[in-house]
Parts: sequence; C-alpha cells; structure tokens
Amino acid sequence: MLEQLRQIDTSVIEELMTIKSEREIVAARLDRMEGERGEVSDVVYRRVRRDYESKAGELERQAAPLKDRARQEYVKLKALLDRLEAQHDATRLDREEIDFRQRLGEFTTEEYEQRVSDLDGRLAGQEDDLATASEVRRRFLDAFDSEADLTAPVEAAPPSPPAATPVPGGEAPIVEPAEVSAMTATAVEPVPPPVAVPPQEAAPDDGTVILPPEAPGPVVQAAPAAASEAAAPATLETTGGRTIILNLAKLVAIDPDLGAAEFQLEPLSFIGRTPANQVHLDKPAVSRRHAQIALSDEGWVLKDLQSENGSYVNGERVIERLLADGDHVQIGTVRLIFRVS
Repeated sequence: MLEQLRQIDTSVIEELMTIKSEREIVAARLDRMEGERGEVSDVVYRRVRRDYESKAGELERQAAPLKDRARQEYVKLKALLDRLEAQHDATRLDREEIDFRQRLGEFTTEEYEQRVSDLDGRLAGQEDDLATASEVRRRFLDAFDSEADLTAPVEAAPPSPPAATPVPGGEAPIVEPAEVSAMTATAVEPVPPPVAVPPQEAAPDDGTVILPPEAPGPVVQAAPAAASEAAAPATLETTGGRTIILNLAKLVAIDPDLGAAEFQLEPLSFIGRTPANQVHLDKPAVSRRHAQIALSDEGWVLKDLQSENGSYVNGERVIERLLADGDHVQIGTVRLIFRVS
C-alpha cells in the first residue's frame, strides 16, 4: 500500500497552501476595507480596492492549473482509500465469522487462536494503512476551500480543429466534425431473460480450474458514495442530433494480489482469463470468457456466460443480475466492487 501511496504526487499541496494563505489575507483586507470606507476619499477607496481585487484574480489564475493537478492525484487517492476500506471490511467480517464458528464448536482452541491471530494482525495492518491514507486525504482537503471544490471534475481543454488543406484553384474543403464512436453512441440492447445453467459433467479443455462447491466469502456492504463526490453522468451528442447519457462505471479489485487494478467498463464489457476481454483476470478459476457486463435501459447488468466456477453478486450465485453502486462481484475467486460515477 505504501508503494501505491508514494505514487500519488503530493508536492502540489504545498504550492496550493501558499496560494490559499495569500488569498485569505487578500480576502480579509477586502472585508476590512468596507469598515474603513468612510475614512478615505471615494477615489482612494476604489483605487485600493481595485488593486486587491486584481491581486485576488491573479492568485485564482495561479491556483487553477495546480488545482487541476491536485484533483487528478486525489482521484487516485480516493480509489486507493475505497480499496483499503473494502479490504478492511472483508477482514472484519472474516474475524466475526471465525468467532461465530468457534461458538458452534467447529475449531479446536489451537486452531481458533491461530486463525484469530492471523486475522487480528491483518486488521491492525489495514487500520494503519487506512490512517496513513486518510492523513494524506486531509492534506488535500486543507489545500482547497471545500470538499466540493476538491472533487469538482477537471475540465479537459477542447482539441484544436484540424487545419484545412488548400485546394489549388478552388475553395478550401470544409472540415466535418469527427464521427462519434459507434460503440459509444449505439444504445445497448436489453439483456435477454436469464436461462438455466446446464449441468457440468466434465472439466473444460480450455485450462480453467474447476473449484469444489463452497459458500462464497463474506459480503461487504459498501457505503454509498457521498453526494458531493458523485460526478455528473457523461453526455454525448451524435451527428444526427441525438443525445445519449452514459453513467460511467468500473470494477475495483479487492484482493491484494491484483494490486491497484481498476477496470473501466464499456457499454459492453466481457470478463475472462484471456487478454481479449475488456476485464482481463488472469486467474486459473476464471473461465476464458466468464461473464459480461452490459449497459441496458435499466442500468448495468451482469450476465454469467455459463462459466465453470460461477459469478456472484453480494455472495449469491447469479445467472443475470442488475448491479447497483457498491455491489460486491465475485468472478471465480476474484473479488471486485462495482462502482458507478
């Protein structure tokens, strides 16, 4: 975790704190100026006020590119915090489960103490990681006027239009706007109704390792994202004038062996073991083409593609399920969180 945290550039925070301090001084003097207005001539008042307003505007212009840099780094930090919180919640539920099984008489005293020791050590490490990352988050917040200011979307600069090539002896051709990607602009058809999973009698010949039947791991109920941090859905306008609203979504890895993996979802994304899938999970328990997530009229829908080891949503094996923000998705043995922004 510390390596991932070191990859987040925090140098911009000190620059923003310096500018913020200067802005607060200018703002305080502008407020004080109103109380002193009757003590000076109107000409002097307007002249001094104009100087301070000009200084305030210059500080805002200096801060603007630094704020955009900080917002980009904060997105990485927020994703890391989400993963750390999900891992901590999962371990906490594992610890609770061990206590429950012990009360049922499932473990010997030695087995119970060993399992508890391992889980308590993991919980302590995760809590330390969360505290470190939360302190970095506090520093980002201190450099901005508010959390809403910090989480405001970064506006990308519009691309420069291509230059028209002169045509000898005639007028220059008109440059037409680029066509919207067919993949993005085409609405995804509704997912067909679920079908029964056929019985599996023999192991597949594609290299998938079939897991023995077992109950899925504990389900972590993720807290809903704060309203102030929710980004507005993206909109696209086609050349025919039709506007399509897209809710951006992603899968965030929970398991530590996947590192800081995040998978941005396309309107139709396949999940599987081979690199040809949009969500590539190179794990033996994942089928070559395991499942798909598609954007329908109702929202994002997960559909299992007759995989060997199944697809789970919040601990329940499913053939097809409409996903909600914060749902825990398990593909074979790989655990992920579904996020919508």
